[in-house]
Amino acid sequence: MSLAVYQDAAENDDHASLAFSLSYDHTFVAFVYSKPVERPPVFDMFYGIPFQKSFIESSFGTQYGLANAFASVLGDGPPLKKDIIAVSTKPDLSLYEEGFERWLETFQDARSKFECVMTFGIQPVTSNAIRRTNARGNPLNLEPESQQWYTSVIQWQDDEFDDLAHQAIHASGGAIREIAERKGKLLDFQFINDATWDQSPISTYGKHNVERLRDISRRYDPLQVFQKLQGDGFLLRKILV
Repeated sequence: MSLAVYQDAAENDDHASLAFSLSYDHTFVAFVYSKPVERPPVFDMFYGIPFQKSFIESSFGTQYGLANAFASVLGDGPPLKKDIIAVSTKPDLSLYEEGFERWLETFQDARSKFECVMTFGIQPVTSNAIRRTNARGNPLNLEPESQQWYTSVIQWQDDEFDDLAHQAIHASGGAIREIAERKGKLLDFQFINDATWDQSPISTYGKHNVERLRDISRRYDPLQVFQKLQGDGFLLRKILV
């Protein structure tokens, strides 16, 4: 409920940003505000919720300090493999609730087969943020409306479980897509930072924007070195639109 209330409030506050991640046994919430305000009212809906621990103390700092603080939350541990998925939707509390129930089923099924950790993340994006980026020629093909960029992350250690982990992350994203489509809340956009290897986030930018990116690529890289010699990834040469 608080997350949905925040998304409405953030529409009227350009300085607010929020990191929100759920797991089977904890919730992580981080408030980021781009003005020196100690307790921004835009986060009021969260302040009264009891919490177990404060990982990052409130402070006036820099992006570098914030990155270090987030790294400290993860702590030290053995290196883990990671897979991730991206789905975008319009805001909807019932979608989040049903999506989390489906995510929990997916996680419990995966954990019954191999050792893993998995998260359920909602990333609110305001309509004003999109309008500002579109005004500068952003090629992402985003509609200027409030939305959220869903992501789920799975981490594991043993190579033998790579396929099972990938199936789990697709099940998580697929559930959100199915629920959002049923509710009329699904958006085409896939956030490239969160897309898994067999998604095609650049193709969701639309034909016109993909062609713009190709024109820029040909202008600054006429021999297409970065398209041909780069081993793999989300490359323009792989886009069919």
